[in-house]
Amino acid sequence: MTDRVTNVEGVKARPRKWAGPFTLGEVLDDTYRIDGILGSGGMGVVYLARDLRLQREVAIKVQRDNMWAAALRREGQALSAVHHPGVIAVHAMGSHHGHDYLVLERLRGRTLQSRLDKHHGPFPIDEVIDLAIGICDALSAAHRAGLAHRDLKPDNVFVCGARVVLLDFGLFVPECDAAAIDQVAGSPEFMAPEVISGRVIPGAGPLVDLYALGVMMFELLVGHTPFNDDRKDVVFRKHLSEQPAEIMHLRPEVPRALSDLVRSLLEKSPSERVDSAEAALWQLCAIRGHAARTGIQPFRVLVVDDDPAIGLILRRSLRRALPQLVVEVENDPRQALAEIERERPDLVLLDLRMPEMNGIELMMQLSALPPSRRPRVVGMSSEAVEQDLVVLRTLGVDEFVPKDQSFVAKVSTVVADLRHH
Repeated sequence: MTDRVTNVEGVKARPRKWAGPFTLGEVLDDTYRIDGILGSGGMGVVYLARDLRLQREVAIKVQRDNMWAAALRREGQALSAVHHPGVIAVHAMGSHHGHDYLVLERLRGRTLQSRLDKHHGPFPIDEVIDLAIGICDALSAAHRAGLAHRDLKPDNVFVCGARVVLLDFGLFVPECDAAAIDQVAGSPEFMAPEVISGRVIPGAGPLVDLYALGVMMFELLVGHTPFNDDRKDVVFRKHLSEQPAEIMHLRPEVPRALSDLVRSLLEKSPSERVDSAEAALWQLCAIRGHAARTGIQPFRVLVVDDDPAIGLILRRSLRRALPQLVVEVENDPRQALAEIERERPDLVLLDLRMPEMNGIELMMQLSALPPSRRPRVVGMSSEAVEQDLVVLRTLGVDEFVPKDQSFVAKVSTVVADLRHH
């Protein structure tokens, strides 16, 4: 099995023996010299080429066989109708030895899917908002031009620094003709219920893209799509009949306005969704502005335990279970006290049995701090007796977790619950 290749056009690709109809060094129409392959997939190949007249790099997209030639021409027509930095620019369309091709701008960056594959978990909230704003801005331009993309997904979103670009308009239709498409096309995980059921009404093509946007935002915020399953029929059934989980229950620090926007985008009925990409864009800008004004901070956890192995295990398990946490470890309780006094964490996981200063002594020091400077505390020990627990409750410890066989899992549950509340 070979590694996956992601190309400039967002083709979800695996290297294949078929490398397209053109060879290295071949010059198309006395203008475009083929210099390499950016990526290949089941439908075609994207070459790296040199425009010999303008002396610039370009991307050449060609379909695998003639059955996709009409889709390639439609894509070229769609791209040429939209002039926006969020939509990949098409320079020309041509034919060489019977093979139609598109000449596209050469983008440098990577697809959103490749970033998801590498990130392994939820994205920072501010980054999700910025990405969604870029996608909405591009969608708004495409929809104003009368186009519905129909295959919006992370593979077809290219991130070039601060620029977010939509790729692969091969399945686009004029939005006024969306109802005329009688085949189910697109990627199952991102497919709107009305597409699956074949009930897209005239003029509602953009709402199909907005549903896919909601799926993408859900995945970026939570770490998985709302209806994730390897079986296509199961995914279709869930899109048609099941409600997605509430984002704020899965990730409590997500702003309610952002969670509500995603829920609106994922409404089963198109008429109940946000009515346009522009409206979603305005809401996202307002959410970003509010987040900047209120200064949303990550949830900070400080582990205080003289055993470095325990600290390492807790840091790894908490960050794996709750990737949005900032987890720090301090093995010296006196140094931990100084750190807490300097910059209060949201939560302290405190071992009760430490040689230099035991947990109860440290907790007594913390209880003397002003309430605004006092963190919440969870006690941990393998030897605590009932008298210790009584003292801890008196000092204001929120929870106690015994260090037994299920210790790590219990800590993750307690931290998640305290953070939620």
